[in-house]
Amino acid sequence: EQLVNIVSVQGFDGVDIDYEYYYENGQKGSSFARGTEAQNFLRGVTQKLRSQLPAGKIVSHAPMDSDMVQGTQYYNIIKEVADDLDFLMPQYYNGVVRPETAFTSNDQTALTHFTNLVDDVFSGDGTKVTFGFCINDCPGYNTDSSTAVQVVQRMKTYFPCNGGVFFWVSNDDSQGLWSSTVAAALGSNCGNVTPKPPTPPTPSPPATPSPPPTPEPPSTTSPPSGVQCNIWDSCGATPDCCPSGSSCYKQDQYYSQCRPSCPSDWECNDQTPPPTPKPTPGPTDPPTPQPTDPPTPEPTPKPTPEPTDPPTPEPTSPPTPEPTNPPTPEPTPEPTDPPAPEPTNPPTSPDDDIGVHLCSNRISRWGGCTAAPYCCEDGLTCFEKSRWYAQCDISCS
Repeated sequence: EQLVNIVSVQGFDGVDIDYEYYYENGQKGSSFARGTEAQNFLRGVTQKLRSQLPAGKIVSHAPMDSDMVQGTQYYNIIKEVADDLDFLMPQYYNGVVRPETAFTSNDQTALTHFTNLVDDVFSGDGTKVTFGFCINDCPGYNTDSSTAVQVVQRMKTYFPCNGGVFFWVSNDDSQGLWSSTVAAALGSNCGNVTPKPPTPPTPSPPATPSPPPTPEPPSTTSPPSGVQCNIWDSCGATPDCCPSGSSCYKQDQYYSQCRPSCPSDWECNDQTPPPTPKPTPGPTDPPTPQPTDPPTPEPTPKPTPEPTDPPTPEPTSPPTPEPTNPPTPEPTPEPTDPPAPEPTNPPTSPDDDIGVHLCSNRISRWGGCTAAPYCCEDGLTCFEKSRWYAQCDISCS
């Protein structure tokens, strides 16, 4: 209910679930024993968000690619709630896939991983799976714009209809250079579509006095080009591909989407082709072809906020020891024993919030602890690298 209220009050597009915690008992040899509770949380929060958010709002997951391997419980849950998701956005910078060699003949890991998600989870609908990049905060997995363009081009040869790309993190997209370059290579997420030649607009009938005029949605008829989009698909290059009951609404100069209605803060029908009137007993002249604008490159779909927890980076060099114990208590007037310093990693209780830190599982050395700063193993401390990332280690380097 809190998330639904936040989306409503702030006018957000929806909710992205970025879960990077354990979800199976004894996972990776740990003592974690709240697997059933974690799985119920993942399943329940997804289904309830879909049922309680208003129509047109987005629900997505952005798991680590290692958690989206067939056979894991997280994979099985995503498959179970697939109909409730608009996008699945694997973080392809966490160990399973190397972005720079993805979809090459020498590295089939990305192709196998992506294909399993498209075919097994979403029954062949590639527009629901997004390829996640890290620009400059993931040692060993950082991908510059030119490399990302090559990955996108190879991905489109296998999946011309795909969910696009997302990237971590916006602060590293200086002046929008990375995103604009990759968006130009991405183009339409359903491959190259030849646009219809522009024709002069047909006159619209006089407006009736009531109701007050409202923006007229684009046509919902099937496009002559044969391209048929689904609801929630991007439609900037083919604005008349949306299915019955939805229209191609324009959010801004970069993005348009098949939706049942137009949000109040979108541009709606600006620069989209006017609808072809349905046959009625009145007009006798056949409708003229609809005008359309040449396709413009669409950026990385931005249906969701960026992930809140960064990936687990690889250690780069041995850390320089620094003291981590709290300061020595100041002496008191009476000769009493000084208070014992509090432990760096306080124990957790069974009542800990499963969606916050899951301290029943201790994070090992070099493990990320951004969202769970008190969950490091004994002898380790959660050191903050930046506002985006913290890591369990013996000392801060």
